[in-house]
Parts: sequence; C-alpha cells; structure tokens
Amino acid sequence: MFILAGCRSKSANASDDEASYSEARISMEQEAKLYLMQARLQMEKGQYLTAKKTINIMRKKCYLAITARQQAIILMDSLDLFIAKDKLVRVDSLLRINHPSVKERDLEEACRQVDFYTKKIAHDKQDTGN
Repeated sequence: MFILAGCRSKSANASDDEASYSEARISMEQEAKLYLMQARLQMEKGQYLTAKKTINIMRKKCYLAITARQQAIILMDSLDLFIAKDKLVRVDSLLRINHPSVKERDLEEACRQVDFYTKKIAHDKQDTGN
C-alpha cells in the first residue's frame, strides 16, 4: 500500500509540474504550428532554404513546443531530401551533356545524399511514432 501511495504522490507532483508550464507550452505549440504550416507552404513552392530558416526560427522561439519540434525534425529532413534530389537531377543533367565541371563521383555523392535522407526520415518517423 505504501508503494501505491508513493506512486500516486509522484504522479500528482508530475501533474503539478505540467500545470506550471502547460500554458506556456500550449501557447508555444500553437505558435509553432503556424511556423510549421508556413514552412510547409514554402516547401511546396520550392523555397527550401527559406523553409529551413522558418523552422530554425520556430525552434528558437517555441522552445517548449515539444510536439512541434518533433514534427520539425521530419520536416527538416524532408527539406534536406528535396534539396538532395534537386542536386541529383542537376548533376545527372550536367553529366549527361558531359559538362566538364561534373564527374561521376559527383553523381555518386548526390545518390548517397538522397539515400541518407530517405533513411533518416524513416528512422525519425519510427522514433516519433509517425
């Protein structure tokens, strides 16, 4: 019985801790959602670097928005994947016309980057349960 009572008091203390910051966290989660929405729109427009800047601003301003920050990890990975795919397309196009500034190793590196970010997204989704 004493063990159960101890567990209950620890749960109550945890609830008290959550109550003390929950308003700030809720506020930051709401603000962070707006940043994420903006970053997704920028991503859809192909504004990858701008979207990354938006996510970085969200991370700094909404430091208590744990859920949004977890979503931002996957969104950032997705942006990196889009950038890597764009690079792969450019390198492949230049290689096909035998452009002197592009070598086969550049294509291999671009492929590795696409593969890396694809795996990283899968790993991060598994970690966050998405």
